[in-house]
Amino acid sequence: MINTIAATTFGVYLLHENEYIRPFLWKTVFHSAEHANDSRLILYAIGAILVTFALCSFISYIYNKTIGRWINALLTKTK
Repeated sequence: MINTIAATTFGVYLLHENEYIRPFLWKTVFHSAEHANDSRLILYAIGAILVTFALCSFISYIYNKTIGRWINALLTKTK
């Protein structure tokens, strides 16, 4: 379980730091600026971070199990 999560962590970083995904996540999906003065900001931030991590981990996991394996097989075959 830990190795599975660790394998997706780099994918999470790449996804949420992408110059197109980052504004979409924080401005469109989570509306972060609207919660800047909210008394529950910490709870909202923790929730947004957990949702982002879970969703990006899922995307990265699916990628690793499908396209990633296919690419790895192509690269291994050519050696």
